Amino acid sequence: MKKLLIPCILLICLPLFSSCEKRILSFPATFSRTEIFTLDEAGGAFSESSTITADDIRNALDLPDDADITSVNIEALSASVELLEANEASTITVSGSIDEIGGSQDFMFQNYVIPLDGIIGLNTPFIGVNPLIAAGISKLKTKIESFLLGLGSQQSFDVAVSGTSSPGGARVAVQLYLKIQMSMEYKICVDVAKDFVEGGEKCEDEPE
Repeated sequence: MKKLLIPCILLICLPLFSSCEKRILSFPATFSRTEIFTLDEAGGAFSESSTITADDIRNALDLPDDADITSVNIEALSASVELLEANEASTITVSGSIDEIGGSQDFMFQNYVIPLDGIIGLNTPFIGVNPLIAAGISKLKTKIESFLLGLGSQQSFDVAVSGTSSPGGARVAVQLYLKIQMSMEYKICVDVAKDFVEGGEKCEDEPE
């Protein structure tokens, strides 16, 4: 899911404005990606992973072709579950990590307890995962930023979840949804009403 925030009224050049010009302005946007994990373990302990590629992240955006992304931030992680019929657990305790393929593992959160008290086949509302671990979130930000800015390694990475059930050893049968909510800023050359919009540099091809 993505959401672009552009103050369109200020940017539209209409005849009633005295003059218009092209300027480089910055705009915010939000987008998210949800990883889905099928947990079905008779012994209660589980471990699953999902691979994220550069194309996965780029395809989550719907920006103008000439947009220049300047910053990316991780705003939140949130979780939802869907109970499956075979589930016997009342809660699961989950840790989430970012794993570089063939590289290191960094936890984004640990021992987060999720109640399994929903209705079979229905998703529970997304709830924010807290507390988050700075090292893992920083690594996630760096990887996603490198994909969008075309900097550094473009190698795919895994988001992994692992944990146990309660009561101990109870069968876990759920779909776990982990949503990564992100924000970004980008610059773009746009036509503006000069008398009503302040700030921004002139576009390179705009005459003085």
